[in-house]
Amino acid sequence: MIIQNWFTIINLPVCTLVPISTSKLYIGLIILLLLSSKILAGEISGVASITDGDTIKIFNNDKVKIIEKKVFKRDYKIQRIDGLPKKQVTPPPEVYARIKKDNKMIGNARSINTSYDFFKNKFILPLDKYVITGVYGSQRILNGKPRSPHYGVDFHAPEGTPVKAMMDGEVTLAEKNMYYTGGTIIFDHGHGISTLFMHMKDVNVKIGQKVKQGEIVGTLGKSGRATGPHLDIRLNWFDIKLDPASLLEIF
Repeated sequence: MIIQNWFTIINLPVCTLVPISTSKLYIGLIILLLLSSKILAGEISGVASITDGDTIKIFNNDKVKIIEKKVFKRDYKIQRIDGLPKKQVTPPPEVYARIKKDNKMIGNARSINTSYDFFKNKFILPLDKYVITGVYGSQRILNGKPRSPHYGVDFHAPEGTPVKAMMDGEVTLAEKNMYYTGGTIIFDHGHGISTLFMHMKDVNVKIGQKVKQGEIVGTLGKSGRATGPHLDIRLNWFDIKLDPASLLEIF
């Protein structure tokens, strides 16, 4: 799938992408995204291979340019939240079917592969004023029980704050009441790149709707399994989780 999808992006007769691991695939993907505008403009003929996870070879006619990027270990924060209701830590069995249905809907929306190339442009922040309260990769310990890492970035702001689309795209999911994520929107930016907004108070878009960067798509809330008003954003390449901060000027 990886080879086929990237082949589609650059539309070249020869292209292979051979990642060694998810972390190295992440580095490779970011580099490929940065190069995409030049590829699509025809300035370079294509990315031939990522052979060892750290090295990318770019073919430009008869010349080969080698880019080396090292993968370093990253330290993640630990977030402890105590005093939560029991159902916010461990969901009751009667909602398992609902959670499974929600996850399937999210997975289907993220699996869409379109020819859009919006992702190659610069993303903007979804809010004008905010406080960052959660970062990608942080370990969450709820009522003393370790849980899965946080795969998004949390923006705290007053409930009802307008939320903007970070990039042009098409809405592939628009739900007002999912169990974990509450009001949820997924935007397709092309070739498997998607962003997700969760815990929305108002969802003002619908599936299939085209949105422009900066367009108001809803309002910030505390729906779903949220401890307070905030916007949790996610970035994916199909089912691969990426750090949204890598595309935004946050810190």
